[in-house]
Amino acid sequence: MKLDIMGLQFDNVTMDEAAARAEEILAGEKTCYAVTPNAEIAYEALRSDELRALLEGLLALGAKNAVITGVRPDEKTVAVAAMQAGEHRLWLHATPYLPTMFHGAGDLFAATAAGALTLGQPLFDALALAADYTALTLRATLDDPERRWYGVNFETTLPELMRRLSLLPRPEDTT
Repeated sequence: MKLDIMGLQFDNVTMDEAAARAEEILAGEKTCYAVTPNAEIAYEALRSDELRALLEGLLALGAKNAVITGVRPDEKTVAVAAMQAGEHRLWLHATPYLPTMFHGAGDLFAATAAGALTLGQPLFDALALAADYTALTLRATLDDPERRWYGVNFETTLPELMRRLSLLPRPEDTT
């Protein structure tokens, strides 16, 4: 059962129930996302009238989904924000902020999200996968002492993306 707190949706579970579910997931074959809300990010997202207005403005133009990347809820994180037409619930997924810029990071995010959507993943799951994979690849690029100046080292992280994609439920798995 979901719990609505100021417009944000949370699973209504106890610590014991969350731990039991985590053990169940870890023993399984599929990848899942476990997100613990960061109170500061949630608060900022909810009170960010400008971000909400931007997303609602995109929806008002006729978009089915509105997505904004590069949202900075605080100094330590960067997020992707999204909203779906008819719901007007602000969704936010944050990753650690890396003080760098590489050509191709946005293309990597878009390609990963598009690939996950093509595989039948829900929008927010696809965006979370894309944000996490982009952050992983940026970190790998930063950590490479022989990194190139002109792009991200996605080749080194492709096996991890393929592993994550192979564990996602497919639409035919849910029927």
